[in-house]
Amino acid sequence: MKPDPNPLPREKLNAILSLLADDDEEVISSLAENLKKMGERELADLQEAWKKSPRGNSVPPAFNLAKRWRAVDEFCELAAGPGLPELETGVFLISTWGRPDLPILRAGLKLDAYAAHLMDQDACRRPIAIPLEAAGVLCKYLFAEIGFKGAEKNYSDPDNSFLAAVLESGLGIPISLSVLAILVAKRMRLELTPIGSPGHFMVAVKEPGKSRETYIDCFAGGNFLKEAQARKLVGRIPPGMDPFPEVDSREVLARTLRNLHTSYRTLEDDRRISEIERMLAAISI
Repeated sequence: MKPDPNPLPREKLNAILSLLADDDEEVISSLAENLKKMGERELADLQEAWKKSPRGNSVPPAFNLAKRWRAVDEFCELAAGPGLPELETGVFLISTWGRPDLPILRAGLKLDAYAAHLMDQDACRRPIAIPLEAAGVLCKYLFAEIGFKGAEKNYSDPDNSFLAAVLESGLGIPISLSVLAILVAKRMRLELTPIGSPGHFMVAVKEPGKSRETYIDCFAGGNFLKEAQARKLVGRIPPGMDPFPEVDSREVLARTLRNLHTSYRTLEDDRRISEIERMLAAISI
């Protein structure tokens, strides 16, 4: 969104307000495209005027559609930037694209609150010295106390891939629950490594002075697994392929999008599929 110091002219403001109440899909789409190009001041004026209108308690479809399309643009810009894309920024842009009605600020504050609570625990004050113990406290809090868990029913529901939606429902798939744990751990200065096994996404924690990792299955309530146990989740691996590949933020975001591509193909949502493919093309470069 471009900065704009000028207020929206009254005549233009009133014209757009009348169109916001229109339920014609072509009008909504055209209006959303115009809203996406608006400056910050213009959009703020429009949103404030809408709140004061008789229908101010509702959110016009064009607002959410413009927010969704802007998220696609911003994701592609993030993916094209130098170095690795920042994971939290990327997952929240995907969330905004999928659920523009859920405020990202609220989602970020929830992650902050979880980390702040954990930092009061003795083990979490020294995550670098005792990472395994700190990870255990983290998993107990997220998955036993708060109650985040794997979405065994309706597994392919797109909401299970959007972090902002996962934070509201408490349900997710292996990768979204792993990202949740990674982002809370990062706030605690605890490093959890994303493990992109083909059959099951996990995280790993390394202990100082030890070569082997402990794997954590966030989908199953944060279970700690030794290598032999984790292999049962991975499935058959071609000869020579690493069953527990460490992946970077680019691959985490790409895998999230590939999961969503599968979900929206099932739902036969061609427009969503096209937008996902655009983001996938950007992140896969």
